[in-house]
This record gives sequence, C-alpha cells and structure tokens, in this order.
Amino acid sequence: MPTRKDVDGDDRSGVMRWNDAKVSPDGNLFLGSMAYENQKDQGSLYRLNKDGKKLENLFGSVGISNGMDWSVDLSRMFYIDTLSMRVDQFDYQNGQISNRRPLVQITDGMGYPDGMCSDANDNLWVAFWLGSCVRCFDGKTGKLLDEIKLPAQKITSCVFAGEKLDKLVITSAVGNPGEQIDLDQYPQSGFIFIASPGVVGKKTNLFGA
Repeated sequence: MPTRKDVDGDDRSGVMRWNDAKVSPDGNLFLGSMAYENQKDQGSLYRLNKDGKKLENLFGSVGISNGMDWSVDLSRMFYIDTLSMRVDQFDYQNGQISNRRPLVQITDGMGYPDGMCSDANDNLWVAFWLGSCVRCFDGKTGKLLDEIKLPAQKITSCVFAGEKLDKLVITSAVGNPGEQIDLDQYPQSGFIFIASPGVVGKKTNLFGA
C-alpha cells in the first residue's frame, strides 16, 4: 500500500502523523495529516483509492485535519481543519473535490471543531474540543440548530449508531500528553457518551465497497 513518502517524497517521520480518516460512500478513504507539535499549515489531505493502490495528496497547508462527511446525494463533501476554525464544503464527484468554500465559521468561546458526522438530513454534528458539547449545524446554511452539552471538556468525535441509527455515540479525551488535566472539574473526561438527538444518521461506509 502506498505511503506519504511515496506521494510526497518525505514522510517526515517523527514530525507528521495521520489524524482523522473516513471512507466516502463510494468506497474511497480520505485521510489527513498533522504535525505532532500542532504547527499550522504543515499537514495535508489525501485520498486512498478504493482499490488501495493509489494515494494522492489533494491539498496541503492543513493545520489539524479532522472531521469529514458527505451529503446524502454525494454532491458535496464536508471537512474540518481545526486550526482554521471553520467547517468547509467542497463539490464532490467521482472521488474528486473542488470549489472549497466556508460553510460554518466558529467564533471565539465555542471551542475547537474536531470530529464530525452528518445525519440523514445533511445536517452536521460537530464535536468541540474545549467546548464540552456537540453542536448541530444546518448542512446548507451553516446555521446553528442544536447543542448537546456534555460533562467533559475535550469532545473529540461522534457517529450515529444503533439498530435504527438514532443514537449519537460521542467520544471524549482526557487530554494530550503533558497537558494539565482538571479531573476534579471534569471527572468523566475520556468517557464515551450516547445521546438520542431525535434524528437518524447514515450507515458507516466500508473501504473498497
């Protein structure tokens, strides 16, 4: 299987790492990189073709590559670079992305946008690191629709699950190595939470399917 070194000529081992990845409805794996020290603009977003034979660097200048998902009709891809403080969208066709543009602008005090999923109505559910919540945004206008508050500070991602896809499974973190952790204030840091937001999600896609 091809690696970042095959694509970029230098894998910068010990400097860069993979961060988030998700399989598109048409079976390709999209995966992003970031610097271990969180330096801005050092990462990239890649696509591994569903046959596993071709890895392509789609664009660079990424801070922390995070949440991804696609619209139900597969015409758009949603993407988060945490350090940009935005949720962006692309036009999507046959595994190709184009026309990047902002959809949601995150304001000071909301925390940092992290992992993400979308529901069957194309609304986006975004986990907020240092935000103690998951927020739902309209997938067409970017308008804030809902908020699920949580007893942990560092919320990392979410996904719909359950037999009816009506449960939102939410992950959190204790923190990064070396960070000062306030477990007295947030004793449930690192827990997994399950919410019932009143909507249904979409099935997880399988690589190569």
